[in-house]
Amino acid sequence: MVSAIGAGLASCTDEFDNHYNQSVESTGKLDITCMEYLQQNSDFSDFVTLIKDAGYETLLSSPQMYTVWAPSNDALNEVMKNRNNAEYIKNNPAYIKNIVANHIALFSYSTSSLQRRAVKMKNGKIHVFANENGGYTIGEQKLVNVGEFISQGVNNGVIYRIDADVVPYKFNILEYIGETAGLDSLKKYLYAYNDSVLDKSLSVEIGTDGNGDPVYDTIWKQENIILDKIADINVEDSIYQAAILVNNDAWIKSYEKIKAGFNFDKIANMYSDQEADSLSSYHAMYNILANNIFRTLPENITSMTSEKDSIFSTIKSSFTAPARLFGSNIIHQEQISNGTVYVTDSLPFTNEETWQPKITLSAGRTSYGYDLVQIPSPVAGQDDIETSSVAVTSYNYTITNNNGETEARFGAYITLTSLKYYPQPPRIKYYIPDVRSGKYNIYAKFRPSAMPNKLGFNLTYFEDGKKKFVEELADDSQSTIIVNKNFIYDPAENETGKILVLENFEFPYCDLLSTTSDYEKSNVKVTFDIISTVTRSERNTYSKDFHLDYIIFEPVE
Repeated sequence: MVSAIGAGLASCTDEFDNHYNQSVESTGKLDITCMEYLQQNSDFSDFVTLIKDAGYETLLSSPQMYTVWAPSNDALNEVMKNRNNAEYIKNNPAYIKNIVANHIALFSYSTSSLQRRAVKMKNGKIHVFANENGGYTIGEQKLVNVGEFISQGVNNGVIYRIDADVVPYKFNILEYIGETAGLDSLKKYLYAYNDSVLDKSLSVEIGTDGNGDPVYDTIWKQENIILDKIADINVEDSIYQAAILVNNDAWIKSYEKIKAGFNFDKIANMYSDQEADSLSSYHAMYNILANNIFRTLPENITSMTSEKDSIFSTIKSSFTAPARLFGSNIIHQEQISNGTVYVTDSLPFTNEETWQPKITLSAGRTSYGYDLVQIPSPVAGQDDIETSSVAVTSYNYTITNNNGETEARFGAYITLTSLKYYPQPPRIKYYIPDVRSGKYNIYAKFRPSAMPNKLGFNLTYFEDGKKKFVEELADDSQSTIIVNKNFIYDPAENETGKILVLENFEFPYCDLLSTTSDYEKSNVKVTFDIISTVTRSERNTYSKDFHLDYIIFEPVE
């Protein structure tokens, strides 16, 4: 799927700086500039007109070395028709500049010992300059060998002639988004973050103005803070074998669905209505695109239907049975300058694969740690009383990956033990970060104790600025205090140790930590407590201590 130029890209960067002042084959180097040569040759009169339209006349008259693959008048018939069509130029304002810059490269490129060479053109496009099958080509367009003429050397470079057609201007992925009908929503989102920045490394002095001040061949490069996080789809030598682009219908459907997962509690976060809505919109739009770009694809992608098959996007999102991503949802496929685009009318991903990931906390390895729940001291001024202690046990295990290979993994469970001198049952609190507004199945996974466990759970979250607990986990007979319902974990009956605590529980608001300073447990608004509910009379039946391995918040579609 990679463009034919991909084979020459690896050498592009290394060779790009090695062509200044190279020798050229010609009938004799002329002591004139590229611009003067073209102006003196009537076969290039239309190209001269386009050069002046594009503002490159001064450029090609400067001392800086350039290579020009000049289309003859015959090759420019269609281009000149478009150029003389005012309505066409109005709708395609960059058309002429793109065509001209697609035939000019900084530095002098020789045909001496030429086989295949990747050349970066003035517009940033990369074309292969080649000597194959007994002829020279640039971007797959043949160069003309008229009599003894192969190339003409001048005092600021070399000129080659093209007769058949212009070198085609192919969009990169970002340009394709900007120029293709039906992708307006995606264009509006991405182009809002475009910023033109001076490329100091490629901007060179080409002369002086009337005041003697230097004049530069100014090269601008586009930067985009969203693409910095996802993929360089605006960079010609960054090749992506698949970019799944949503059309306007898919954008609207996906936007509303994903935005609902980023509903921020304005009161708890002290946001204005505008701030909360702006954050929701930002995360929704980002997640419509973020998971859709793939650097590489297996050749057999359309037959990869097994859950053991997987591919990874540029931001490391994993997709199993990936053939479904390139099925009937794809309404158009096209190879362009830096990859292949797939236009889709529906986003083919699940919540869990993208914007609502499963939250799995290793009990002994969580980033936020945990709190042992204490009781107030009966003596004023003294510290609260610890009622339990915790020990962490690390362990190793292996998994078999999608390639059938064995991989090592590491885990850690905690053992919560009641202190002998105090009869209060052990209780531990965990902080659950980055919960989305939406539904989850919530599990706790245990390791066996000497006897079965009798357990309670408590889930707290914020709603409209107020801390709430989940009433489904409390004993209905209690109205003023929380008495937790009992869950029995008996290893003889539950081999996995996995307990479903809450099914289809819906969080009204997300609790997304957005900045580095947010990543402290005091800022996490969702907490999950595990409590041993064993009474004194039950200690011969149940173990008051327990071994907690994982807490899992699994999204519900």
